[in-house]
Amino acid sequence: MAVTEGTQEVWLAQAKWSDDGKGKFNTAAAHKFIHGLRLIEQRSYDRFNDRLDPIVARVNSAMHDAR
Repeated sequence: MAVTEGTQEVWLAQAKWSDDGKGKFNTAAAHKFIHGLRLIEQRSYDRFNDRLDPIVARVNSAMHDAR
């Protein structure tokens, strides 16, 4: 997750890792991604790992920006 400077756009990236290079974004992964989007919308960041902590304030600011 990243928030752009100035425009307050929130960018999300989803990657699936596989040692053999055949990682897939299957239905279960899509459901988990949607669940994550809902958690972001509800500002329930405690369900994410610690790498989100440094940008939580910026995410909140962007999420409150109607643009």
